[in-house]
Amino acid sequence: MYYRLKEPWSFRGWKKLPYAVSAMYGEKKHEMPVFLDKSAFVELLYCNGKENVNPDDLSERTRQIIRDFIAKGMIEESEIPLPPLAPWQRYIIYPSRYLEGAHWSITGKCNFQCRHCMVSAPSARHPQLPLKDCLRIVDSIAQCGIKHVDITGGEPLVRSDFEEIVKALTAYNIDIGTLFTNASLLSRDTMEMLHRHNQHPTFQLSFDGLGYHDWLRGVPGAEKQADEGFRLLQSYGARVSAAMCIHRKNKDSLRATVNYLA
Repeated sequence: MYYRLKEPWSFRGWKKLPYAVSAMYGEKKHEMPVFLDKSAFVELLYCNGKENVNPDDLSERTRQIIRDFIAKGMIEESEIPLPPLAPWQRYIIYPSRYLEGAHWSITGKCNFQCRHCMVSAPSARHPQLPLKDCLRIVDSIAQCGIKHVDITGGEPLVRSDFEEIVKALTAYNIDIGTLFTNASLLSRDTMEMLHRHNQHPTFQLSFDGLGYHDWLRGVPGAEKQADEGFRLLQSYGARVSAAMCIHRKNKDSLRATVNYLA
């Protein structure tokens, strides 16, 4: 019998957790890897499409894993040879500890003047790295086997080279999990660019209460821009969440704000 690990699954390992089957992209990309003991993992490596495997030669533990993986659509079986594994599906062990994702501030710059900014973005005390350094960081993220990155700032969309960072992540099949934005620079061009690179992040927009958003964000018209951002994202069917900073002035607007967002 021939067995083959199906895409988007691959054989992977990390420091201290060297034996795993991990999804690298697609619908299953946010699933936790399946970590295995060494003996079962070594036998699973025969699921490469070209080895003729006698199930009776495998341990009962491995036979059960294969049955479970077939049921979940992770392994296919055939009485004739199957196509070989893609190069990226073959066993890679990363030198780092296992990390599912990373949270990355790609800029310290922002076009808002938020009163509560924890990175002092209005004064740009933490400026942004040049693109070449950002691309080096993407390389490092990939070399650690990290599968998704949440992107924040500052305001990430102030970077004129934002698309270059997106392209670099996509080249490594790294998914943008959440994009944190104030929505002021969000546009159809942004959405089309992300879709063009097969990136479909969740968007988290700040919204600090009906009638209070402009005051906290320090920019007249910020609430209107957030409203337009919510509606734009809704038109694309994007996943959206909202973060509200509650304080003495806006606390009584919470119910009306929640109803508005709903």
